[in-house]
Amino acid sequence: MADEKKYDKARELAEDALKKAVDGDDKAADKLAQEAKATDPQAVEDVLQELDEDASSEHDPEKIKEELGNDADKQ
Repeated sequence: MADEKKYDKARELAEDALKKAVDGDDKAADKLAQEAKATDPQAVEDVLQELDEDASSEHDPEKIKEELGNDADKQ
């Protein structure tokens, strides 16, 4: 149970670090990222992997077609 809480906390910190980076606050982003890595490195890796998967699938024509489904056929 304690490991799950650490994992969840590290994911939250990693996600907050990404938000700070997007906002241009690199110092805060780095601090949060370091704290996340120290809490649970696997959680940080998982967040980054999900981000990478989201980014690559976001522009995949087949994925877009899938998401649009029947709506694309109606237009």
